Amino acid sequence: LQLESLGEALRTEKRLVEPRTSEILERFWHVAANSIRPDHRMVAHTGFLTTAWRLADEEPLEPANPVEKTEVPV
Repeated sequence: LQLESLGEALRTEKRLVEPRTSEILERFWHVAANSIRPDHRMVAHTGFLTTAWRLADEEPLEPANPVEKTEVPV
């Protein structure tokens, strides 16, 4: 349900395009001398990662804290 509502919100926001959702799997591995394999018990955790491209605003944004130009002594 959360992914569905997020997808709906992304589709209504015109500045965000190409939303993609991936499932991320985390599985632990046993690493020892001469033995590298997945743990015997398959206890995996998954999560979802959603990304989208944000289109630029029509007018460039001013920086919140503009950097002042100072002269550097030579």
